[in-house]
Amino acid sequence: LYYKGKPVFSRVIKTETHKGWFLCSPLWVDLLDRNEVVPTPLKFAQTNDENELLNHLDENLTLSWIIIDPTRKRAANLSSRRPVAVRRHWLTAELQVLYAVPMETVQCVVKVTCCGKAGGAMHVREVSLTMEDTEGRHVMGRDGVVILQDAMENGKREKLDAEKAKERFEKFSIVKREIRERKMRRDRAMDMVAMLIAFAVFALLFCFMAFGV
Repeated sequence: LYYKGKPVFSRVIKTETHKGWFLCSPLWVDLLDRNEVVPTPLKFAQTNDENELLNHLDENLTLSWIIIDPTRKRAANLSSRRPVAVRRHWLTAELQVLYAVPMETVQCVVKVTCCGKAGGAMHVREVSLTMEDTEGRHVMGRDGVVILQDAMENGKREKLDAEKAKERFEKFSIVKREIRERKMRRDRAMDMVAMLIAFAVFALLFCFMAFGV
């Protein structure tokens, strides 16, 4: 993790991808322990403008997440380098900085959660990697490993600039939202059909009981 080009945090994590718990669980890698907080020398500029604060992180906080397969001697960067989105969590008000790389029908998302406020120090509370599909579901570890191995061996080595990375993230988000909305409409239609069938059955039973005796 870099601030204005200077490294502020780095860590190496070894993941046993052949273990059952990894293969049968959503692909999720945390760099920090649950109660761990990383202090940094960073300070937010004193400002009352929320957008200025978010833009400051967007322009100055960069990240590289290198995944290495020592068996096949392959490596790939799963970070967009520059953020694709910077926002406040709707409940905790913590700052979330997202980095994403799309891969066909899935995308890798690295989330950096920061604690702090304008004029004060910033602390990193979470740095995690997940993989999601176009329906917003977390990809399981077994499938995620196959996708990552294929990307390392056959993927294009393309360097995305900040605007292109944001554009691809937005397109993926739009597709995900449209699929979710279609699914909701389909579920509502199925619920309506079920209600109509139940009403028709109730009406038939009522008529049978009322006039069939």
